[in-house]
Amino acid sequence: MALRALRDLSAAPPRATRSGGGRRPRAARRRLALVLVLVSVLRLGMAPAALAQEPPPARTWTLSSAVEAAIAHAPALDAARAGADAAAAELTEARAERAPSASLGASAFRHQEPMVVTPIHGFAPGEIPEFDRNLLQAALQVRWELWDGGGRAARVEQREAEVEAAEASLAADRQAVAARTVGAYLRVTGLASTLDAHRERLVAVGAERERVERLLASGKVAEVDLRRIEAALAAAEARRVALGAALDVAERDLARLLGVEPAGAAAPGLAPVRPAEPPAADRETLLAALAERSPALERARAELAAANAAVEAARAARLPSARLEGNYLGFGDGDLDATAEWNAGVRVALPLGDRRLPARQARAEAAATAAAARLRALEDALAGELDRALAARAETLARATALEAAAASAAEVVRVERLRLDAGAGVEADYLDAEAELLELRAERVEAEHAAVAAQAELARLAGELSAEWIAAHLEAGGAGRREP
Repeated sequence: MALRALRDLSAAPPRATRSGGGRRPRAARRRLALVLVLVSVLRLGMAPAALAQEPPPARTWTLSSAVEAAIAHAPALDAARAGADAAAAELTEARAERAPSASLGASAFRHQEPMVVTPIHGFAPGEIPEFDRNLLQAALQVRWELWDGGGRAARVEQREAEVEAAEASLAADRQAVAARTVGAYLRVTGLASTLDAHRERLVAVGAERERVERLLASGKVAEVDLRRIEAALAAAEARRVALGAALDVAERDLARLLGVEPAGAAAPGLAPVRPAEPPAADRETLLAALAERSPALERARAELAAANAAVEAARAARLPSARLEGNYLGFGDGDLDATAEWNAGVRVALPLGDRRLPARQARAEAAATAAAARLRALEDALAGELDRALAARAETLARATALEAAAASAAEVVRVERLRLDAGAGVEADYLDAEAELLELRAERVEAEHAAVAAQAELARLAGELSAEWIAAHLEAGGAGRREP
C-alpha cells in the first residue's frame, strides 16, 4: 500500500497553491511528500524489530543479594571447596588403615635352565620336585595391622583436624568475599551519591551564571563576577569527570565480583544502604564471641591439633609394631600343572638404628611449636582488629550524625545567600563558597555513613557472622529482612 501511494503521488498532476509570498515550486512539494511517506514506511517497518530488541529491565541489587551472587561466583571459593574435599579424602584414607587389606598378584617367567616349580618340602627319594623352564606363580595376601604404637590413631586424628581446618578456611574465605563485596558495593553507591551532588551543584551554578550574564548585559554587575562563576563551573565539571571515571572503575570491580556485565552492576540498580543501630554489646562480649566463632581462630586451632597429632604419629614410628599376615600361594609350570598352599602368622618389627625417625619427630615438634605461636599471634591480632573496628564504628556514626546537622545548616546558608543575591545585597563569592561547602558536607556525610556500615560488617566478619542473612537482618530495611531484587 505504501508503494502504491508513492506511485499515485508521483503520477498525480501538480496543483497550484497560493501563499502569502507567492507560489511554491511543484517539484519541491512533490519531493517533500515523498520524504514524509518514506519516513512513515521506515518507522512502521522498524517498529517490530525495535520492540524485539528492547533490552530486559535491569536487575535491582540489594547488598545481601549482591553478597549471595558474589559467594556463588567466586573462583577462590571453588578452590577452597576443592581443598576441603581433598582433606576429606585423606581422612578416608587414614581411616582405611584400620581395616584389613588384601592384594592379589601373579607372575610368569621363562628361565634359561629348568627351575623348581613348587616349593621343596623334603628330600626323600619320592619327593623330588618338578622342574620346568616356565614358572607361573600367583599369591593372595591378607594383612591386618594389630599394633603400630598408636600411629594409625594419631594419623586419623591429624586428618580430622585438617578437615576442620579446611572447612574453617572455606568459611573464612566466604566471609572475605562477602567483605570485599560490601566494600565494592559501598564504593559504587558512595561515588554515585557524590556524583549526583556534583550534578546538582552544576545545575545551580549554571543557573546562577545565566542570571549573572543577564545582569552583566544590563551593566549591573562586573565582569569579574562572571569569570568567578565560570571558574567554579570549570572546577566542578573537572571534578564531575573524575568522579565519573572512578564510578566506572568501581562498577566494573563490583561486576567482576558478581559475575555480571558492567551494565548489570551500575549504580542506579543498587539499593541504598544506611548504618543500623549498633548492637548493645560491650567489648568483652564481642571478644568472647570472636574467640568462639571466628573462622580464622577455628582454622588456627585445627592446624595446631593436626600438628600435635603429627608429633604423636612420629613418636609411634619408633615403637614396636605387630601385623597379622596370611598368604595363599599358587605354583605352576608351562603345561599349567598347578599346585597351591597357604601360610599365616604374626610379624613383629622394632626399628633399630634408623636415624631418620628422630629427625622426623623433631621436625613434627617444631611444626607444633610454630602452630601454637601462630595461634597466639592471631588471637592478639584479632583483638587489635576488634578494637579498631569498634573505634571506627563509634567514630563514623558520630561523624555521620554531626555531618548531617552541618549539611542542614549549610543548606540554609545557601538559601540565605541566594536570597541576598536576588535582593542585590549579597556577594557572588559568598554564594559560591556556600554551595561548595554544602557539596563537601554532603559527600563527607555519605562517606561517614558508608564507613559505619563497613565497620559493622567488619565486626561481623571478625565474629564469623558476616553473611547475606546477617546483612539482610542488620543493614537492610531496618532489620525487617532482606528485600528481594
